[in-house]
Amino acid sequence: MAKREESKAPDLFDGYEGNLEEERRILDQAGLLFGRDHLVHAFLLEGGRDRVQSVARALVLRILADFGGVERKRILSGSAADLLFEGEEKVSIDRVRQLTALMYQKPIQGGYKVIVIDRADTMQGPAQNALLKSLEEPPGHVVWILGASQRSKLLLTVQSRLRMVALGKDQVPVDDPLALDLLGDLLAGKVEGVFLSKALLENWQEDYSGLLEAWIYYLNGVMAYQSGDREVDLPLSCRADFFDLAQNTTLDRASRALLSVEKTRQGLEKNWNPKLALEDLCLTLAGKQGVSI
Repeated sequence: MAKREESKAPDLFDGYEGNLEEERRILDQAGLLFGRDHLVHAFLLEGGRDRVQSVARALVLRILADFGGVERKRILSGSAADLLFEGEEKVSIDRVRQLTALMYQKPIQGGYKVIVIDRADTMQGPAQNALLKSLEEPPGHVVWILGASQRSKLLLTVQSRLRMVALGKDQVPVDDPLALDLLGDLLAGKVEGVFLSKALLENWQEDYSGLLEAWIYYLNGVMAYQSGDREVDLPLSCRADFFDLAQNTTLDRASRALLSVEKTRQGLEKNWNPKLALEDLCLTLAGKQGVSI
């Protein structure tokens, strides 16, 4: 069987001539205009394919050119040796294994090797599991960028290894001070069981999805803030409490909380008992698993 020839990302940069000002604007809007000291080893970009690709292009240029020292024209021409791109509609387990093997090779032209999987949410379970170990213990010079239209199709264990970036279309700022206040109390471990039950059952009644969407919005904002974006779009009524939360919640803590909220949202879609699911989620966020309420 013939060995597959490595793509130098023609599908990612084909027809793109580069615009530094526009790239900075794109990264800023996505909460990704950070310095080298905030660079993490893996990103998940969730949104429409065009939006994902535009952010991925800007992020690749930021990492390889600004941080790694590779010439921009080399990247834009598709001849960057340290950029591996997978743009197939279905990503096979063999391809994942191939990319995993390649990541251990040292960078040739700069300080980093970037691996982009354009449609990561098309990977089946075995392929995702093959990728998992690579995400757990990557070499220091490797950065993974995964794109997805629906991150819910990715295993939670995979999501937990990624810096998640929501690229929704013209996302409207969430104005729910009570949801933000409860989230802040939970992450600080301050909420008592009686208040917790009352808040869940009375303030949101049956609109549990609204509560979870608010938490997802605020946690994504915290992650953006902790990654260097200080211009999170928020209603005036929420700004003070949000920045207090963002300043006192680490990126890792916010990421783990976001995964817990996502897991609960998926469970409710599968007809989990709402009251039990929300109570369990709140105890998890507060670090009080196993405490009866």
